[in-house]
Amino acid sequence: MRRDVAIDPEAPRVPGYELVARIDGAAGFGVYRARCLPKNTDALLEVFPAGVRPRGKPPSHADLAPHLDTGVAVDGRSYVALEAKGPLLAERLARGPLSPREAVAIALSIARALEVLHARRIAHGGLSPRRILLPDPRSATLAHFATTERFHPEVSAEGEFVASPSCLAPEQLEAREVDGRADLYALGCVIVQCLTGRAVHRGPDAESAIGRILWEVPPPLSSLLVDIPPELDQLVAALLAKHRDARIASATQVRRALEGFRGAPTSALRPRATSVAAQADRLAARFRQEPLATPAPPSRREGAVLFSVLVAGVELDEPALHLLERAG
Repeated sequence: MRRDVAIDPEAPRVPGYELVARIDGAAGFGVYRARCLPKNTDALLEVFPAGVRPRGKPPSHADLAPHLDTGVAVDGRSYVALEAKGPLLAERLARGPLSPREAVAIALSIARALEVLHARRIAHGGLSPRRILLPDPRSATLAHFATTERFHPEVSAEGEFVASPSCLAPEQLEAREVDGRADLYALGCVIVQCLTGRAVHRGPDAESAIGRILWEVPPPLSSLLVDIPPELDQLVAALLAKHRDARIASATQVRRALEGFRGAPTSALRPRATSVAAQADRLAARFRQEPLATPAPPSRREGAVLFSVLVAGVELDEPALHLLERAG
């Protein structure tokens, strides 16, 4: 259990649990890493805002984090606790992106979990790398705490977003009706983040990320990564469609598509995807090392790499921009 993030002083007291670190949320509510003392096991625990009551307990399935407990904190707010085996996907991605094979394996587990929820007419509404646990390198479990009506972003008393909105679908931000297709959009965001190590809709603050979700079309995965199977590129594009009617219709379809990747030759999935932005960084480093008076011009392919970075909206430093100019 990690203990490197301080718990907030307003964290609620939950009988039988030691709260260790807040994963996201505002002061006094949100999702916490915790220790279930009676069962001596690690847990993820969500404390709901005052007045919000979870309905029932999460379904039981191998791809869903097991339910531990539902109850009421000392201050009267409801909580749901899940067993937490392994690190969060967000913690793993902090060390760098995954290989396509690893990303597909995780996405397949999450697609199966969503299939179970959607069959019960339950939308998760908050899928992100902070809701995915990795019990082993080739599988994942989805943390789904409870069924509520909270499908739109939570805002604190100070007017700040409680959690990062980077994986929310446009309809969630526009306060429109939400169904399982919002979860499929989020799964597309998770796949991209697994492969690139970066959120699809990143920005200096939540408001800028929201603007990108609503108005910017994400660049094709193939413009950010090389050696990605075209079918995976097409699947991600279909998941990230702005309008939900243009997305893949069901988690079952996503699961079947991902199962096809699992059965593909290992050579198609084994190489770690190489980011175009990383290539640009290497080219810029080469430029820094060359004498400024007689630098070797970049090849046509190197120029194409840099141009792809600009199209994708990735910021380049001054040496990389000079290299792009020299590519003509």
